[in-house]
Amino acid sequence: MRLRHASVLLLAAALLTACTSTSAAPDAATSQPAAPPSPPASPSPSPSPTVVTTPSAALQDVAAALGDQGRGGPFTDVFGSLVLNGPGNTVTLYSTDERRASALITAAKAAQPEIDTTLVRVVKCPYSRKQIDAVMDRIMDRSQAGALPFTVQEASMEYDASGIKVGVEPAGVDSPELRQALTHLTDGIPVTVSPARPGSDLLGGHP
Repeated sequence: MRLRHASVLLLAAALLTACTSTSAAPDAATSQPAAPPSPPASPSPSPSPTVVTTPSAALQDVAAALGDQGRGGPFTDVFGSLVLNGPGNTVTLYSTDERRASALITAAKAAQPEIDTTLVRVVKCPYSRKQIDAVMDRIMDRSQAGALPFTVQEASMEYDASGIKVGVEPAGVDSPELRQALTHLTDGIPVTVSPARPGSDLLGGHP
């Protein structure tokens, strides 16, 4: 009987130990803070589009055809300038007369049927390239003859045929005498005076 009673006591002790371990486990688990959820993965960035800045061959062909008509054809009195926009795939024709500009485009297409004239847009400008070239030649001739207060080393047309840019020696940039002298040569075409680029005195004229 003593052995049986001892066995019962051992079995009861074992069961008590198991229950104590099982009940303690949840307390241990709840005593530690839960780990925060992992943040969602960031989406992969989309590849940036490639910006094409070099004018396509089609744009260059259109510009060449328009230039042939504007600079050497019957439209010199209305042709201003050309601007090629590679990303926009357009050629802007600046002209003093939009109706004549349409005729210029038609003539360019007739001379070179393969060009795509739908790429051309027309913008009105105040002066023709012919007018501006004549004034730039006059300015450079006077400067080279020493007839201006300061030396004009270069002259160029604004991209939209709205005026002229001249580069002068540094001392002449803010000279009222030079500006007045230029005013008498420009037939009312606006002139912007800036310091000449290094080495521009070797150009001997304008582009």
